[in-house]
Amino acid sequence: MQHKNKAKFVYLGIIVSFTLVFMITIGVQMNIPYSSRAFLEYQVVPVYSKVSESVEEIFVNNGEHVKIGQPLFEV
Repeated sequence: MQHKNKAKFVYLGIIVSFTLVFMITIGVQMNIPYSSRAFLEYQVVPVYSKVSESVEEIFVNNGEHVKIGQPLFEV
């Protein structure tokens, strides 16, 4: 009879432990930002010149974000 009581406590402990781990895992996963929720927003603007000159100095690096009216290079 003592073995049945011990077995009930062991099974109950396993079920409670599994339930707690399951709930904690779901709670943690709900707070992780996934990339499927993200989106990129950008604007590509073509750069061209009406004059034929050589570039003396470049003020921006490749892939760098620039603002409207910001000088890019010196002719």
